[in-house]
Amino acid sequence: MNQLYQLLTAVNTPKGSLRINQDDDTLVAWTQYTAGYDIKKKILYAFTYDNRNLRSLTWGDPSEWKDGISYFSFISKETAEPFEAKDEWSEGENTI
Repeated sequence: MNQLYQLLTAVNTPKGSLRINQDDDTLVAWTQYTAGYDIKKKILYAFTYDNRNLRSLTWGDPSEWKDGISYFSFISKETAEPFEAKDEWSEGENTI
């Protein structure tokens, strides 16, 4: 998953780097979100320009879906996880 988002981030457009002149207005375009889909697990992963915390969305069993349209918010506060101090690591615990 990390490799996927490292690759996708390489082609993101930073805010302010692309300006489109249109009549008397200047549009500023940027990559508002980056998303990837795990086709085996059927999970969507995404993060927004303003919040790099990876979020996920699982659709589950279609027979259990509600009728109509469902809305999901990708807007959330960015958080910072503190580093954990440890003297010992279990096998495989300190690897990605």
